[in-house]
Amino acid sequence: MCADATVPKGDKAAPNLDGAALLAAIRVAYGLPAERLTFVPIGEVTEGYTVEARGGARYFAKVYGASRLARLSAERLPYTLPLACELHDKGLLPEVAYPMPTLSGALQASFGGQPLVLYPYIAGRLVTEGDFAAAEMMPRFAETVARLHNATPQLETPLPFETFDAPFRRDLLRGLRELERLGQDSRPGQRALRDLLLPRRQELLGHLAQLEALGDRACSQERALVLCHTDLAPTNLICDEAGRLHLLDWEGALLAPAEHDLVFFSGEHFAAFLADYRRCREQRVPLDPELFSFYFHRRNLEDLADWVARILWENATDEQDRHDLEGIQDDCLRWWDDLHAGPRLRAIVWEHNQE
Repeated sequence: MCADATVPKGDKAAPNLDGAALLAAIRVAYGLPAERLTFVPIGEVTEGYTVEARGGARYFAKVYGASRLARLSAERLPYTLPLACELHDKGLLPEVAYPMPTLSGALQASFGGQPLVLYPYIAGRLVTEGDFAAAEMMPRFAETVARLHNATPQLETPLPFETFDAPFRRDLLRGLRELERLGQDSRPGQRALRDLLLPRRQELLGHLAQLEALGDRACSQERALVLCHTDLAPTNLICDEAGRLHLLDWEGALLAPAEHDLVFFSGEHFAAFLADYRRCREQRVPLDPELFSFYFHRRNLEDLADWVARILWENATDEQDRHDLEGIQDDCLRWWDDLHAGPRLRAIVWEHNQE
């Protein structure tokens, strides 16, 4: 993980976790003289801690809790942890956050019945939204993503592949039904969620229907699949002191069309990004603008489903509800008019496909 001095001051509250017990678990499982923990207040899935050991060595620990998202991510660890090791050990993507083995050789330990994973410490800074808008960062992003996709033929770790489905659909519809029958004893945040979503229920159902149609279209055509990280958001990228990019949090990795990763870089400098990506790829990569539409829809609605589930069934405080409601408004609802690939993106993809 990144250096403490450059970790953003997130609004995520520290969990009610026994720090002394966690340090003891790390000492027993990894044989390290762990002495001090510092909570890192970012991330939606796990609880992260910088671990300081006697002598000054540092590590980063991730603890998977009992939340819906944490359980889903933990189910993927049996293949995503070996994948990160393979990418690092073979030199396919050396700048990858890879798990350290326990004394028994396992890639994860246990703490309180939940997975515990320890990583080498990466000194650097988290990438920011400003970096994604900076033209000078595009060559670095493009080269990293191209190297990731180029690694596909050399992988031995079995991976799942893209099915173009929406596994969160059931939970999202269940959430809508729950909002319709909220009682007076519900939390203010739950009532605020009801007032935010129910007036736009038909609009939401329309986006779900559009997602299904886009997924059906994607399934009907043969697709070239590459190794995709699938969550190349700023908080999953570290720029180290030498300017190298490190990719974190591989729980979503799978074999998918390149568009699954490219969608994260489809902003103002997408044309420049694609030119550098094309230069670094080892083969021609035709792109489909409708796949960008599919991934815009799915990411938006999947994030919405996650926040709805937290507010309705997992959060315990008004502060947590406020954080998640802000996420729904800023990262989901405000983009509902822009979930399709627009004329600019289509023109860039067309130009790319002519090369």
